[in-house]
Amino acid sequence: MQNNFPWALSIALLISSLLFLKPLFAERPQTASTKHSNKLKIAIIIDDLGHKYAEGVEVIELDIPLAVAVLPFTPHGKKLAELAHANNQEVMLHLPMQPSSAMHLMTDNTLSIQMMKDEFQGLVSKALDDIPHVSGVNNHMGSLFTQLPDQMQWLMQSIQNKSKDIFFIDSFTSQFSIAYQIADKNNIATARRDVFLDRELSANHMRAQIDTIRRTANANGYAIAIGHPFPETIALLKQSIPELRKQGFEFVKVSELLDTAMLNSNLQEQIKRQNSLLQDATESISSASK
Repeated sequence: MQNNFPWALSIALLISSLLFLKPLFAERPQTASTKHSNKLKIAIIIDDLGHKYAEGVEVIELDIPLAVAVLPFTPHGKKLAELAHANNQEVMLHLPMQPSSAMHLMTDNTLSIQMMKDEFQGLVSKALDDIPHVSGVNNHMGSLFTQLPDQMQWLMQSIQNKSKDIFFIDSFTSQFSIAYQIADKNNIATARRDVFLDRELSANHMRAQIDTIRRTANANGYAIAIGHPFPETIALLKQSIPELRKQGFEFVKVSELLDTAMLNSNLQEQIKRQNSLLQDATESISSASK
């Protein structure tokens, strides 16, 4: 399935998303905004650990609290998770999900739209069991999968079956993702990625992303950034960490942001905007298909 999948599927995804999520926007109470807090916090998540041991170690030993998102069923996943835990870093499960394109990246351990509920939840359970010390989950790929209400509900049920204390971070690989909304609806501590550090590895792009982190934290009181264990990303962080600290930013584990008034207020605003985006996209697709 490619990015230009049929109009009918596009409409079905958007309409089903709106129908599933509609009660959330009407009933979710608002929390007090703390956007003007002087404590500007940055949470870094480094994805895709598990294949290369040395780069994983270098990430874990960075001089900040951070979260490492470990791919299940990888050669060094367990060992790196143990090392991260021993170094007081946060361990997350980086759960592979079907993208809208790049289908060649899928494996037998990728959650796919063809899976029935039992198979789906069995794979999620095995993935959670494969990585020790997991305190949170985020999606690897998933630009298609995170648009699906039923599958996202199955995921949240699987997470809660494992532990009520596991949080979920939406990597936000699609502007139409509803993953964090459904986590919120299931009372799972959740948030959405604000910045990708290294979508491109050019120095200019990555420095611009650091600037985006600054602006986002200044606007919201916090910023959640995702990067990968590339040598360029590690070098960027080693350079940027002292600079950001001197400028008054505080690095925290992503779990420290969750269920705070500061984040929850912004999360509900994001959910409202997402609902509006889904509504507009549904109307646009419906008009174009007539």
